[in-house]
Amino acid sequence: LGKKNGASNKKSSKNKKKGNVIKGQWTAEED
Repeated sequence: LGKKNGASNKKSSKNKKKGNVIKGQWTAEED
């Protein structure tokens, strides 16, 4: 999870606008 979180953070930083959507999907899948 830690490693995936790091990658997610980098992606969310790049796509700030779509960060919320991507983050939500990732959390839902990982949850």
